[in-house]
Amino acid sequence: MGQYLFSETNFNIFELNTQPRIVYLQDITSAQFTGAKALHAHQDLAELMVVEGGSNTCTIGNRSYTIEAGHILLINAGQLHCTYDTAGSKFQACLIGIRNLHLRGLEAGQLASLRVCPVLHAAGRAPLLQQYCAILRTLAADGKD
Repeated sequence: MGQYLFSETNFNIFELNTQPRIVYLQDITSAQFTGAKALHAHQDLAELMVVEGGSNTCTIGNRSYTIEAGHILLINAGQLHCTYDTAGSKFQACLIGIRNLHLRGLEAGQLASLRVCPVLHAAGRAPLLQQYCAILRTLAADGKD
């Protein structure tokens, strides 16, 4: 087993030392879908969706994507989007709203460049992402006291 040393470097990935804030965490399930949802946008926040089970369809802009367990969906601020149940599966996802986001090299409010596919495949990291969502749920519940 090797030992790896890291210098004390500030790995600030945010522009101008901005500090993003998680403003909500919402559990999404197939029971919430009663048909197509209207396209909408959030001008002041980005959303990150971790798909934990089942499958669904998401439209971002003028493109539709099939999303399923192990996928991460990146929705930039200001992007028209909606999610709707087409498969009738037991869809479950963790939706995280992030305000004051400004990653280096991207426009404010962007999680990803508009030139890349907004659906990422977590592959073997899906269980780790589910653990992160569980931690965020616990933190959110603790903050409600």
